Amino acid sequence: MPEKLNNVLVDQNNKHHTLYDDVFKTQCSYMLPLLIPVVNELFGTDYELDKSELERYANEHMKMAVSEDDSQKVSKVISDSYLKLNGVIYHIECQSTADGSILIRILDYNMQIAYENAKLNTTKEILEVKLPNSAIMMLRPTSEDEPKKTERIIRYYYKDQQIDMVVPVMHVQGYSMKEIYEKNLYFLIPFFPLRYEKSIEHIANNCLENLEEYDKIYSELKEFTALFYDAYIHDKLSENYTRELATLYRKVVNLISDKLEDDYKERLVNTMDGQVLELQCQKWFREGREEALQEAQDEINRERTRAENAETLLNKANAELDSANAELVSANAELDSANAYIKELEAKLALNN
Repeated sequence: MPEKLNNVLVDQNNKHHTLYDDVFKTQCSYMLPLLIPVVNELFGTDYELDKSELERYANEHMKMAVSEDDSQKVSKVISDSYLKLNGVIYHIECQSTADGSILIRILDYNMQIAYENAKLNTTKEILEVKLPNSAIMMLRPTSEDEPKKTERIIRYYYKDQQIDMVVPVMHVQGYSMKEIYEKNLYFLIPFFPLRYEKSIEHIANNCLENLEEYDKIYSELKEFTALFYDAYIHDKLSENYTRELATLYRKVVNLISDKLEDDYKERLVNTMDGQVLELQCQKWFREGREEALQEAQDEINRERTRAENAETLLNKANAELDSANAELVSANAELDSANAYIKELEAKLALNN
């Protein structure tokens, strides 16, 4: 490996993980299914959240290198996410600050992942090496007109062959708050506030002179968290995921607003707090209210059925009564006719006597 390239890798491996890296890896550890819509968005796939076979692999890879004195040294390489969806391997790296090292890291991780999954066909004496589908999640904005997706390329050369490996890039800040929820990109929720990072820093550096800008940020964050709460209410997010995402969101807001005065900082951090703390109680209330309304409707339906049955029986009884009255009238008519005939016979008998 050229010395310059090697130095870049060493410098990157020695850097402390930022909070954003920790948030990303926490989500991969505890909320991995939320990455499925992200994979669909990046690679144009259509994996279903509840029907896909999802496996998470260890993101620690051991690498052996040979030093200048020919001694071997084993080092540990840690990727951000390494998963398999329906048998297809994916590798996604997050990046908070744009620099040229990300493709070098992806190349390094890809080689380790490919090595771990390599298959030796002893019959044909062929070593089959398959690179994972790699992508980048760009957390901070990179321009004023932030795109949703771009791509980078890792180009491999062998003799006269050239192989371009396309690496799709998702720009988190290119997605509006509504697009995040419409596309089920809940994995992006903790990183949404990063679009306000520079504005908040500017406000803090100018001693809160621009409170109008501060109020605008506060209002947009409140609108964003209202959509987040609505996703939970409509069962698009579990309570556990909702609480965990809310906690990570608060950590990010706390960091980017660190230079603000405490009251203003706390106000931004708490844009998530009020609704989330009572999630289960409010859900129970909603479910209880819906259950009570359903029970009332069921009771109304039962009473309506009873009334309809009673009306049917009454109509049947009236019909039977009308039939009986008709038979009675007919019987009386026959009786009157019989009595008249008897009187006629009695009259004839009296004349003969």
